[in-house]
Amino acid sequence: MNNSSTGTPSKRKRIVIDEKVIGHYGALRLKYIREYKKKLYRELRTEGTINEYLISINASACEAYNNILRQYVEKEGLTETFRKNAPEEYESRMNTIRLEVGEIILHDYVYY
Repeated sequence: MNNSSTGTPSKRKRIVIDEKVIGHYGALRLKYIREYKKKLYRELRTEGTINEYLISINASACEAYNNILRQYVEKEGLTETFRKNAPEEYESRMNTIRLEVGEIILHDYVYY
């Protein structure tokens, strides 16, 4: 890209996004904003804050996931005693809860 006033190449900072650093939900949000929120994506890239943004999204989503999961488990009465007495039922109910909580997180932190 050339600087139109001087004819010299402009220097654009290359931003590298490391999906190991931005985490699972950060990577999902990145994919979403690249495709559906192009203006936001360009702004974050231009400002050089995309990594911080995605890391923050991931941290918030993980914290919310753990809090909501804990609340659902308490509400359902899934105790260690229940787990020991009915392990298959416990795992079945936990899987259902994990899926529900995962959907909440995707809706609230990734696809908004």
